[in-house]
Amino acid sequence: FLSTSYQVIFHNNFNPEITALIHNIDQNFLNLQSALKYFNNDCDWDIRDKHWFKSIEKYFYYKSNCKYLGHDQHQNDVDNKGKIILWAHNSHVCNADFTNYAHSNIGAILKNQYGQNKVFTVCFDSYKGSVTATRNRNELPKFFILKSNVKESYGKLFHQKCKIWNENNLMIFLQNGINKMTLPLNEIYKTQYIIPIKEIKTKRKIRDIGVCYYDQHLYSHCSNGNVLQLADVLIFVNKSNALEPFNCDKDMSWDKNKKVYDAVEKGNNFRK
Repeated sequence: FLSTSYQVIFHNNFNPEITALIHNIDQNFLNLQSALKYFNNDCDWDIRDKHWFKSIEKYFYYKSNCKYLGHDQHQNDVDNKGKIILWAHNSHVCNADFTNYAHSNIGAILKNQYGQNKVFTVCFDSYKGSVTATRNRNELPKFFILKSNVKESYGKLFHQKCKIWNENNLMIFLQNGINKMTLPLNEIYKTQYIIPIKEIKTKRKIRDIGVCYYDQHLYSHCSNGNVLQLADVLIFVNKSNALEPFNCDKDMSWDKNKKVYDAVEKGNNFRK
C-alpha cells in the first residue's frame, strides 16, 4: 500500500490535503487489521503496543512527505518527520526491559528501535488518595479509596521525602532525563532537593493502576523495576484525587465525598 500511496501523493505534488486523506485511509486499514488480530488473540498485550509503534512509523512517513522509510532504514534521520507525544499508562510507556513484566511494551519498543536519546519518557506515581476505576472491564467507573503504597515501593520512598521536605507533589528528574537535556537542569527547572542515587538505584515495587482496581490486598498492582531505567522524569503525587466521570458514564456508587484514609495505619490486613 505504501508504494501505491506514494504514487498518489507524488502525482498530486505532495498536496497536504491529499497526503492527510491517504494517511487517514492507511491508518484506518491498520486499525482494522490490528483489531482483528487483537480480539482473535485474547486481547494480547504485545499486539496492541506493536500497533502503536506501526502507527507512529506511519505518522513519520506521511509527515516527512514519504521520505522516512522506517526505523531500520538509512532514512530514519529525516529532519522533518515531526515529533509525537504519546499519552499512555505507566505500564505501557515505562521501559518494560527493566521490570519483571512478562511482555514488552511501547516504551521498550520505542527506546530499542529509535535509541535511548530519541525518546523522553515521563511516568507517574502516587502514595495514597482516591482513584476512579472499575472492578471488571466493561463496567461503569466507581470511586475507590487508594490504599497506601507498600513499604518496598518507590511511592513509599517519595512519600517519606515529601514529609521531610513538606511538599505535596514532586517532579523528579532521573539521570537518563538529565543527560538528554541540552541546558543545565538549574536553567530549566529550579531544583530544590537532591535524592542520592544510592537511595533509588535498587529495584523497588512500582504500582500500576489502569482501568481496573483490585483493592483486595496491597500488592495487587505491584511490579518490580528500576526507576532510573524506566523513565526520564517521574511526577509523584503524594495524595491523588479521583477523576470525576461525566454523569452519563459513572456508577451510582461514585461518591467524591468519601473520606480518604490510610488503610495501613488503620491496621487492615492484606495478603501479599
